[in-house]
Amino acid sequence: MRNFILFLLCSLCFPQLFAQTTNNDEKQKYVYPQKVSPVGIDNYLFSTYYYNDKKTYNLRNSVLSNSGIISVLKINPAGSSFAIVHAKGKKSNATVYNLWAANKVTHEFDEDIAPVSLCYAPDAKSLVISGNNKELFFFDTRQYELQYKMEIPFVAENIAISIQYCRKRFCKWNNRIKHFICRKRKTINSFRSF
Repeated sequence: MRNFILFLLCSLCFPQLFAQTTNNDEKQKYVYPQKVSPVGIDNYLFSTYYYNDKKTYNLRNSVLSNSGIISVLKINPAGSSFAIVHAKGKKSNATVYNLWAANKVTHEFDEDIAPVSLCYAPDAKSLVISGNNKELFFFDTRQYELQYKMEIPFVAENIAISIQYCRKRFCKWNNRIKHFICRKRKTINSFRSF
């Protein structure tokens, strides 16, 4: 009886090991048609978010925020929120939105910062904002209280938590020992965070 059950089980399961799809030559294509063309993008885990003009979207074309003209979008590595730099007229502002609720503002920063760029720390504990007055502002991501600010010799136009660039300067900030190194280089077209 035991041999019969074993034979029956093998005869039912064995063909499944050699099963193949009928359309091997056809490749899977993942196409996500969008309503508008993305101007900038950022990602979190397996999802991508983008902005165009005054709105931020996810790949399902859901509008996540509606504000002034957006210049920077960064997703919190913890996946709870996203921050944008947007402008209304000549004033720029930084706003943090809830990632999972449409148009839900978590925090708005004071206008006197005049943000140019921003980024989150990889551990999601800090949000760094570059102001147009040659300063970096470090905020905690729970209460958005200012932890400290630092003067730098230029306006950081694009930042990652430890590497930033601005025209012909390449600078690195070590957050652990609070040390800032700046070197002159040829024109920098791109950067990579380590």
